[in-house]
Amino acid sequence: MTFLNLGLFAAGAAAVSIPIIIHFLFRRRRKPVVWAAMRFLIEAYKKHQRRLKLEQWLLLATRCLLLLLIALALGRPVAESAAQALGLGGGRTVYFLIDNSLASSARDVSGDGQSALDRHKAAAAELVDALGPGDRAALVALASPAQPIVLPASADLGAVMALINDLESADSGADFAGAFSALARELRNDTERTGQAVIVTLSDFRAGSADLSRPLDAVLADVPRVKLSASRPAGAPLGNVQTVSADPLRRIVLTRDASGAANVDVRIKLRRTGDIVGQAGVSSVRLSVERFGEVAPSLTSSQVAWRAGQSEADLVLSAQANDLDGSADAAILVSIDRDAIEGDNQYRRPVQVRSAVRVGVAARRRFGAMPSPDALAPEDWLRLALSPTSADPIDVIDVDPSAIDAPTLAGLDAIVLPRPDALDAPAWRRIGDFARSGGLVLVSPPTTEAVHLWTDTMMSSLALPWRIAREVESLDPALTLGGEQPRSALLELIQSELPELARSVTVTHVLPVIEGDNAPETRVLLQMSDGAPWMLASPPGELNGEDEENTSSSRGLVVYLTSAPALTWTDLPARPLIVPLLQELIRQGVGEATGGGVFTAGERPGTPPRTAELVPLIEDGPQERIGVTSGAVASTPIRDAGMWRAVDQQGASRGLVAVNAAMNAGRTETQTASAVRDWLLGSGVASDQFAWIADTTGDRAAGAITQSADAGSWLSYPLLVAAALVALLELTLARLFSHASIKPAGAGEGAPA
Repeated sequence: MTFLNLGLFAAGAAAVSIPIIIHFLFRRRRKPVVWAAMRFLIEAYKKHQRRLKLEQWLLLATRCLLLLLIALALGRPVAESAAQALGLGGGRTVYFLIDNSLASSARDVSGDGQSALDRHKAAAAELVDALGPGDRAALVALASPAQPIVLPASADLGAVMALINDLESADSGADFAGAFSALARELRNDTERTGQAVIVTLSDFRAGSADLSRPLDAVLADVPRVKLSASRPAGAPLGNVQTVSADPLRRIVLTRDASGAANVDVRIKLRRTGDIVGQAGVSSVRLSVERFGEVAPSLTSSQVAWRAGQSEADLVLSAQANDLDGSADAAILVSIDRDAIEGDNQYRRPVQVRSAVRVGVAARRRFGAMPSPDALAPEDWLRLALSPTSADPIDVIDVDPSAIDAPTLAGLDAIVLPRPDALDAPAWRRIGDFARSGGLVLVSPPTTEAVHLWTDTMMSSLALPWRIAREVESLDPALTLGGEQPRSALLELIQSELPELARSVTVTHVLPVIEGDNAPETRVLLQMSDGAPWMLASPPGELNGEDEENTSSSRGLVVYLTSAPALTWTDLPARPLIVPLLQELIRQGVGEATGGGVFTAGERPGTPPRTAELVPLIEDGPQERIGVTSGAVASTPIRDAGMWRAVDQQGASRGLVAVNAAMNAGRTETQTASAVRDWLLGSGVASDQFAWIADTTGDRAAGAITQSADAGSWLSYPLLVAAALVALLELTLARLFSHASIKPAGAGEGAPA
């Protein structure tokens, strides 16, 4: 047994001595005075002495019991196990859920400059002070994914408070669902808990922290004796400007181009949230190129003029990277003015800088003079379109289809397969591994086959969602490519000219995709005038038996052209579209296939092939190295924004990885208390077990915990009832033992008047 108010119990227990002291004080002996009638009184006293002593002892015991019961009730006893009685547990268990997500770094620039996390930690300190010896506390940080820092609960309250003080804001969102799930598992397994558990959630519950559109799972519905207390949602409006994205118009910077200049054109997207959306304003935007974590001298800046009511804005800036060689690890850096949340004021993205792109064409090489155009094979047309001039930064390499091996593929960025029927099953497996490791695969049907059985091997090796017909479909009459084409990042730079160029292309034969062209990962790049897909793209899928959670799925790209690039199938080889189409597919496709190297805080980022470790590059960013799994993903989530270099076992660079702030986590719009309460109750806590933590400090704030301990001190109520019954008994006995009802002699009915 332990007491929540040990001091009150001790004072009450000491008060039990008061009736005893009074009893002995009134027993002082006096000097006897002898008088004539004394003999008769002494005889009467001796006759009733035993009865009087019994009455006195009963009254004394009743009065002492009354004070003791009151002392016990005020002390608020809590029943505990033998282990708790030995100091191994306590009457209260408090689970602190503290929001240290991106939104918790918000500072009111017009106020005292204190961050939301600072206020949460101060509130937690007051609540920890309200706990006493034998109580336990746990700590879960909400930055996604939720991190149980102290779980199971610990009786070392000082150590828990030290860990709370060490909390820092992360750049990821808040993971309430993960935190409640972790607590539900712990509460079910907590054998030391005897009373009610208190979950204290400290957050401003802005739109960036609590996404009320995504209900919580009722994971606590079957957990008994759980109370949920939460800080009230922030009511003060707060404005914030975010750098949402920075996308290079070309995913690869090729230093060996016709102009000799390496420009990085970047489309930048900004967003405003909070109360500033209704106001006009100006934001300064700066674009620079970083190399090995150092900002290059070139810097481009511009301004965005916001209209009242405008929440999003786009602009394109260009930065020069002439000082970068063809093997540089570089990244673009976009930054804006400082505001309420600094974590989303910068955005980094790796840029692949190369002198040229290496593309393999898997077909037998032609020797001798080039024949007439009508006798050219598909591979001839593809070689001409990929490298129309000697100065073009695409190196075309001939690959023997019967000799495709891993070393050959390792030296390529992309491979073109105009004769897929010439590949055997082992070659297709190597092609699949090449694609999944970040390679671009471009496939077109052969012109020599009547029945195309190679499609089955291709689909199984690349794990694509498509099903390709086995027989060629002849189009009579012939179709043209549609004037309206789907928008795609792969062809974005020729999108304005694409309708005019596409209309001139005629198609007479296709080997169509008859199933899977509407799969979620599939994109139609070009379509015919009847709407049928003519060129499709999709990332390769994972093979059966591979651990998808442990494998990066953001790499590799497969592009399928349903017509062979031959004049007997389509006049594309003779049309102006073929050169820009193939050039953009390779340049943009290689960049997309190798992975953008851009990830969001809170994720386990994917890494380039053969990466063994991620090394931090920014001094004020994360400093610990992170291992990489066999599936080419980081072994642990990264919650803070920063730049990382991927290195192999020998320490050689494999590329850069950028982790940016979770942009949705930086939304600063306020949310109503009733909406937040309903959302939190979705975790399964009963509505009568929910309470807001008082806005004021001191005893009222501490009451969020002390009041919740009433369920653990349930003995107080029976003790108060027992004290009331004993008080009534004491009054009855005192009245009875005073003999007030005995009538004096001569007071009867027959007494003379």
